Amino acid sequence: MKKKWKVAGLIVLALMVFTSGVLASGTIQKITADWRPDIKVIVDGETQTFLDANGNEVYPIAYNGSTYLPLRAIGGLMGKDVGWDGTTNTVTLDTPKATSEYSRTNPAPVGVAQTITSEDYLNGKNTVTIEITESLRGDAAWQKIKAANQFNAEPEDGKEYVLVKVKATVVDTEEDKAVSFGPYSFDTYSGTNVEYANYTSVVEPSPEFRGNVYADGTLEGYVTFEVNTADTAPKIVYGLNYDGSGGIWFNITK
Repeated sequence: MKKKWKVAGLIVLALMVFTSGVLASGTIQKITADWRPDIKVIVDGETQTFLDANGNEVYPIAYNGSTYLPLRAIGGLMGKDVGWDGTTNTVTLDTPKATSEYSRTNPAPVGVAQTITSEDYLNGKNTVTIEITESLRGDAAWQKIKAANQFNAEPEDGKEYVLVKVKATVVDTEEDKAVSFGPYSFDTYSGTNVEYANYTSVVEPSPEFRGNVYADGTLEGYVTFEVNTADTAPKIVYGLNYDGSGGIWFNITK
């Protein structure tokens, strides 16, 4: 994936130089360039086909010893949405916003995967897919946790464990960084939207949900949460922003 960003970055730079050279005087100028359907663009071993807004195929343009691509093609290489403001003659390239029918008030049920692009100090910018594949609660969860380690303590009075198996797949990362996963990756909230303590001091059954994962890798393992026995709809969130916005939300009970 790293190579893709390098290629796209070089093309963007070339277009910036091209634009500044042709429009240095601040006025539109006509130029003569060659339409080059014979030039192939190969990214990570795959030949690219570029389309305009109407779905018609477009090709590189050669001008003054350099080769250029349409901005929409560059946006596709970078995974960006391309926009045009005709009132200001401005082209925009924006990161697509995650769209999901699920949210804090409607968390995804067990067995439904969600994908998120986020950025933090530890992992940098990355895109991951998260799914809760299994959920045990109450005595069923406690029996499995107790079997994992004889020194695991019972939940506090009025509380019970929820043991979930989480599956995380790293779709993409910047600069080929690994993404670090563990119980600390999630924040836990009650069905009435009150945060629980983030860390539960037990040894989870094997496999535990802990490890570093590179792009195209998948980690699946158990995480334990402690919730109020009376809480019928506890939930967890991955990728929450510092101000409490964003993230992808999951119901952790069936």
